[in-house]
Amino acid sequence: MTTLTAQPPAPLLEHLARRAHPCETELFLAQPLSSLLAQHAVELARARHEHFGRRVLLFAPLYVANACMNDCSYCGFRRSLRVRRQRLGPGAVLREAKLLAERGHRSLDLVAGEVPRDVFIDSVARVVEAILRRTAIERIHLNLGVLSDAQFRRLRDAGAVGYHLYQETYDAETYARVHVAGPKSAMEPRLEAIARAHAAGFERIGLGILLGLAPLAPELARLVAHAEWLAEQAPDVRLGFSLPRIQRVDDSCGFQTPAPVDDETFLRALLFLRLKFPRAELTVTTRERAELRDRSLALGVTKLSAGVSTAPGGYGQSDDATPQFSIHDERSFAEVAQAVRASGLEPVAS
Repeated sequence: MTTLTAQPPAPLLEHLARRAHPCETELFLAQPLSSLLAQHAVELARARHEHFGRRVLLFAPLYVANACMNDCSYCGFRRSLRVRRQRLGPGAVLREAKLLAERGHRSLDLVAGEVPRDVFIDSVARVVEAILRRTAIERIHLNLGVLSDAQFRRLRDAGAVGYHLYQETYDAETYARVHVAGPKSAMEPRLEAIARAHAAGFERIGLGILLGLAPLAPELARLVAHAEWLAEQAPDVRLGFSLPRIQRVDDSCGFQTPAPVDDETFLRALLFLRLKFPRAELTVTTRERAELRDRSLALGVTKLSAGVSTAPGGYGQSDDATPQFSIHDERSFAEVAQAVRASGLEPVAS
């Protein structure tokens, strides 16, 4: 039997549970997508026109390391998996960034397994500074897990403008079951850390849940409550959301999705967030198929990844590094840009 190491839920989790409205979410998700689009067409059009115009931001994740201190049962970087661990040096990260810039990218998400040690965070900060100084990349967001206040400030001072910290699940029992060991197994620090990232100067904050871990309606309701709580703490915050669905890693991972989310429900969930948060960036990654990502644009999605690798060095240095998960849309930056134009929208790089 697996020993669970997660901390018991603390007051913020209880607060979010009290203010969440899962019945409202469940009723919304139960309606046909076509009916929802007809009911909310005016709101949807207004949200895009007022806050985004025709703009759809294209970006790429740049994985700098796949070492991780956590053992999350759904992840290809979990520490108990016997995979090749790789950490790109500053020169290699810079080469990857330059290659992405040559392909048209100006916005990157720097991603790594969670290693919240000063020596690693300092190295990421130096890489951020070098990319912004020596390449055509203009905007960098980070996905590095829970950090200290000083580490958040160091990264913001380096020039990164956004921080993504996905809760994965708001269900305490599920959280404990899938986050087996490591710093991430403590649920409450992850809940509150996103406010500390904003306090350190990150103006763009990304939240999300990993769809498939627990029933969707209560998860989505608590994600909304978390975002509303954050907006109350920091009224100037620029929120963003992503709803990644669990994807297969490889046979060695062997994780079975407990609560699968089908395509239509996934699209309804995106629409729900767009209507709740008209000003928020809404992202769909290459975990999803090309045709589904193209459909999502009509629901108010404003950010798409393009030309993606989820392995360190995957853009040019190495073809044998372990990816975090499988991707399902392998189109290039130019191909995704053309699909956005075909939908009547305008792709932008920053």
